[in-house]
Amino acid sequence: MFDTLDAIRFRLEAPPIHRVVLTWELNAGLAQVPRLGVLGWPRNTLSLGLPLLLVLRPESFRAVVAHELGHLSGNHGAFGAWLYRIRHTWQRVLEGLMERDAKLDFGLRRFFRWYVPYFEVCAFRLLRAQEYVADGCAAEVTSPRQTCETLVEVELLTGFASSCLTQLTNDLVRRDSTPPQLLRRVQRTLWEGPPSEAGNRALGEALRRAGSPDDTHPSLSARLAALDERLMRESGVTWPTAGWAARSEGSAAEKFLGTELDGVIDRFDRDWCEQVRLGWAEQHREYHERNRKLEELDQAALERELTEEETRKRVQETLELRDAEAAVQVVRPYALAH
Repeated sequence: MFDTLDAIRFRLEAPPIHRVVLTWELNAGLAQVPRLGVLGWPRNTLSLGLPLLLVLRPESFRAVVAHELGHLSGNHGAFGAWLYRIRHTWQRVLEGLMERDAKLDFGLRRFFRWYVPYFEVCAFRLLRAQEYVADGCAAEVTSPRQTCETLVEVELLTGFASSCLTQLTNDLVRRDSTPPQLLRRVQRTLWEGPPSEAGNRALGEALRRAGSPDDTHPSLSARLAALDERLMRESGVTWPTAGWAARSEGSAAEKFLGTELDGVIDRFDRDWCEQVRLGWAEQHREYHERNRKLEELDQAALERELTEEETRKRVQETLELRDAEAAVQVVRPYALAH
């Protein structure tokens, strides 16, 4: 991994990475912390989401890292790299001041609460342009096609993973009283992906979605077009994209973490289980209690006419504890009667 990171940063003339941190995020990011405060001398930390590494192919991983290092690339505009650094510096200063209670900091907090948003507004176009520069760096290190595929991959993974993780944890907490190992289940779920029809529909929505006016990241379609409009038209990208080939080709995590991977996954799962244990047991107990009461309402509906409040409660709990189709079946007799 570190050989790959060094090769990418040398190619882009980017500063060294001093520390790599694995996280639960389905994302990657590069943070700079100035060791001498306003005098600079930053320490660079690259955050890599382990779930992302478990799904991406090695080449997609290289595109993601090259994008992050592209923000600090020396051969793609010194001013853009400085702007990226100074933006994070001001944000960290504001966060630090907001966490302190000293009365002497009151004036500084007021100033930075005004200045940081003002700086963001003034620098917005340059910060958005920097995203295109970073995409260009990813294309330089890999290829325009690979970068396009990776952008689509990460965009769709983010939305799909959020819904899948919610459904997966809901199913597990209802079944098990103690939290099970989660990360390998997440990997399998993400590898499977949604049905092709749902995936292509999500891709179409992502390509039509306009960029947010308060987000420095351009829209997906704009980023693809900036890389190569002709390539975007001719490649005919459909779901699943090339990244799901990690199932057969091997994931970035397998390549870059090697024999350490199993131990890393086990440690992540142990830490996660420890963090959620108490809340998990409570949610498990609460679910079974709610389900018991719902079954009592189901039985009561067979024996008598429920009150309006009981009917409303039954429909709501059926929707939340079972599914929409079951809730429709509960509502249908009342709808036909009225």
